[in-house]
Amino acid sequence: MEAAPPTALGSRATRALELIDRLCRESLDQGDATAFTRLAGIGAELRTFGVCAGMLTDTPPRRRRAGH
Repeated sequence: MEAAPPTALGSRATRALELIDRLCRESLDQGDATAFTRLAGIGAELRTFGVCAGMLTDTPPRRRRAGH
């Protein structure tokens, strides 16, 4: 991210949140509550930072249904 132009930061933050969401789901599927809790905290902090920095909107993106 450090070498990216400022205009790319919002899409990169969104991509990072999507990755964290996927990792949270995987940790739940594996029954790893510790990993889920840690990842959910990271996601919440990243989302708050992104919203405050104006990179993300305050409305979360619509979730895709599984298999779509």
